[in-house]
This record gives sequence, structure tokens and C-alpha cells, in this order.
Amino acid sequence: MAYASAYMNRLGEGVTSGELQNALDDSIGGSKTVVTDGENGGMDIEFSETRHIYHINQGVAAFAGMAAIIATITFLVDGVQFGDTISSSVIATPTQLPTKSGTEFTGWYYDENGTRPAIKGESIETPEITLYAGWGTTTKMNISYNHGSTIQLWQGQKGVVYDSATTYTVSDTSFKHFNMYNNKKVSAVLLGKFNHSENPVRSFEVIENNLSVTVAYASSGTNYKTANPEDINVTFEDGKLIVVSDVNNNEYVSNISGKLKIRVVYEDGTVEVLTLTYSTYVSYQIGCFVEGTNITLADGTRKKIEDITYDDKLLVWNFDEGKLDAAEPLWIMKKSTEMYYTKLEFDNGVELKVVEHRIFNMDDQQFSRADLDEELPIGTTVFMEDGTTAKLINKTNIHDQINIYNIITYYHLNVFAEGVLTSNKFNNLYKIENMKFIKDDRELNLRGMFASIPDEYFDGLRLAEQKNTFGNDGKTLEEKILTRIINMKKESA
Repeated sequence: MAYASAYMNRLGEGVTSGELQNALDDSIGGSKTVVTDGENGGMDIEFSETRHIYHINQGVAAFAGMAAIIATITFLVDGVQFGDTISSSVIATPTQLPTKSGTEFTGWYYDENGTRPAIKGESIETPEITLYAGWGTTTKMNISYNHGSTIQLWQGQKGVVYDSATTYTVSDTSFKHFNMYNNKKVSAVLLGKFNHSENPVRSFEVIENNLSVTVAYASSGTNYKTANPEDINVTFEDGKLIVVSDVNNNEYVSNISGKLKIRVVYEDGTVEVLTLTYSTYVSYQIGCFVEGTNITLADGTRKKIEDITYDDKLLVWNFDEGKLDAAEPLWIMKKSTEMYYTKLEFDNGVELKVVEHRIFNMDDQQFSRADLDEELPIGTTVFMEDGTTAKLINKTNIHDQINIYNIITYYHLNVFAEGVLTSNKFNNLYKIENMKFIKDDRELNLRGMFASIPDEYFDGLRLAEQKNTFGNDGKTLEEKILTRIINMKKESA
């Protein structure tokens, strides 16, 4: 062990391992070393950060005071020196990263086989250190989320994402996460939590950071700006992977995108290198049905949603008159792919699989988001096509790759899916009592307010009657949503 001799104080020939342990704790800090009795009357000192074990003979190298030295660190890539050497009292690595065709850089290691990772900031124990570039494949996770989502990655259980309400089982390493609405006025966003009680994280290192962070700030309304790269800091605290942007009290992190490569070393010495790709997803705010969902036609028969055409007459609920009615599709969404859905189970045996869709909530007399427990909790009463009601008895959020579709009917907007009355946010047009609109004397929207929207949508979605929220650009939020979803329309067969 190489430590400045000026700080060495001989404890004497009769020192015990316990006395040496106490002396080391006092001089370099508790939990840095573990001293045990070794062979031939000697002692073994294990350094907690690196797990290196040094054997000392009794009285030869038992020190009380120890101070770190400055070491020279050399970096090798396939036997060739990479960049300049670094002089440091702790492990430090080059800013520039090596590359090699057909493989990925997985960090710097003490050995050529890449089994002993060198962690930035850990103690130096020899005056000359050589670190070797590691190569291989990384675990890739594509993470799309709505602004401010909390994502937890449970080590030892790849493919599980967790939030405060629900645990979602996902397939492979790609998943989508619901908006948890927890991003207001915070400068830190939780990107991942690594937690496994039997094998906790020992160290964490950012190998490559190509994240882009957008912050929102309130000056006049809400405005957005891209954070400077030097203001983006990724930290690992109490098992949590956190990105922090240098923002003030009037700002909060709004959007995170890009790639982050991290190396996690677990207590048992295993190493995992993850490439996390972050992106936000667009919530169309109209919901979707999983392929195979049965839609009720006006004659009482059913047809799978993927087979519905613009010529079909569908069973709907007429909230203007408070009765069943018939309507043709205004808009059919072309097939799309998703990575999750919510399975709803009712006490009449019906199962319905949706993606962020709205179900008519008889208790609140409005269409409520199926995936949000605060809107559609267990026990909610729903309306069935035969005029009966059913209660929601179970809800499961499942991550799996599925095909999705959707339908909006002309003027009435809703459909019966697996016999359950469902719709979208546009159907919460007025207050509803006893399954009928209670209309108010609101001022109707002018056609020019939706200048970019075709007539069929202005009339079919009853945009003149809709309540509108305007953004900073003067456009209504409904117009922005419609502009996106019109591009998802399935054309006539």
C-alpha cells in the first residue's frame, strides 16, 4: 500500500486487528476498510470501495495515520495508450470516450478482461495505475413518458416499471409510462431507481451523457427553453438515478430526451451497463381500444373494432335526448402499436382492454380516464348497452406490445365496447344528469377559431359547443389535439 510515510505511526508488534481497525477508522474514515486476522499472525485489510485485499505481517505495516497519494493513471485500448495520463488522488477517467467498430464501450476496468470496474472518485491504492477499456453489449431500454413521470427500474427484475399507484409488467426492455403529474416546480426528475434488497447497488457511474433537458419557466404565461448542457447533472443518490437542471424557483424540468449510458456495480460484484433512451410520448387524449375489442352495432350485433368501416351504423348513447341511438363513424384510427394497456374487469364478467380511454362513470356522470385511479377507481359503476349497470372490480395495467384502434362517432362521439359505454374528452360537453346533457347558456365558438380543422370535424365533434383552453400561441388545445389525430385517420376501404 502506498501512503505518505509522514503519516505512518507504528502501532507496535502486539497490535490486534481490532486496534488496527479502530486506527484506520479514525484516520481515513469509518467503513472504508475491514480488518481481519490473516495467516501466520498477520492481518488482512479489505478496502470497501475496490474490494482489494492486502495482507500485512504483524508489526511490519500496521499504521494508524494514512493519507492518500497522487497516482499516475494510464489508459489502454487494445494495448495502446489512449490519450494522456491523469494524475489524481482518486480514480479519474478521460472526458473523451474510446470507440470500436461493432461493439460498445462499457467503461474502464482494472483488468483486461473487464471484471473489476474502476469507479470514478474511489480511493487510489497504488502510485501507478493502468486502466483498460471494456467492450461489449449494453442492456438497452427505450423509455417514453409523459412530462414529469417517475420511472423505477428494479434491478434483478428487468422489465418492471413502478410508480406510486401501480406496478406494470413490461415485455423485453421497452415500455411506456403514464403521466404522474408530479413535475411542477421541481428541478430534479427521477429517471430510475435501482433497488434489490438481496443485491443492492454498490456504485454507479455515468459513462456517457447525451441528454437534452427542457425547462419551463413562468414569466408571462408558461414558456420553455433548453437547458445549457453544462447545467445538466446526473447524480445517483440513495439508489435513485436523478437528472438535475440548474433552474430557479420559477422553473421546473419539463422534458428529458436523449441517451444516457450508465454502469451499475452491485454488491456481489456483478456489473450491468445500461443504455437508456428517453423520449416523451404524445397523449392524444382520446384513448384507444386493443385489437379484438367488440363494438356494438345499431342492430345489436357486434363487430371487432379492426373490422369497423365508415358504412357501419353503431349503437351510441344520445345525451341530448337521454336515449339509445345510432351513428356512423366520424373518424376511425388506423392501426397503431402500443406497449401497454389497461385491463378492466367488471362484476358481470365483462373484460375491456383500453389505452388511456374514457369510460362513462355513472357515479360522477362523466367520461373518466380508465388508467387513472383517481378518475375511475375500483367500485365505479358503468353503463351497459342493455341499460343495466356493472361495477368495476379489478384494474390491471399491463405492458405488452399490442395493436390499437379507435372510433369517434358523428355528433354523439361515443360507442359501446364489449357492451360498456365509452368515449373521449369531447363527450364531456356539458354537465350530465340522469344520462342527459344539462345545457347552459354558453357562448358558441366561431368557426374561425378552428380555421385549420375541416368542416366534418367542426360539426361532428360539436366544436362550436366545446369549452376551450387557449395556449400561448392563440390556438385552442382542442385544435392542437385534432391536428395530431387527423393524421391518424384510417381512410375508407
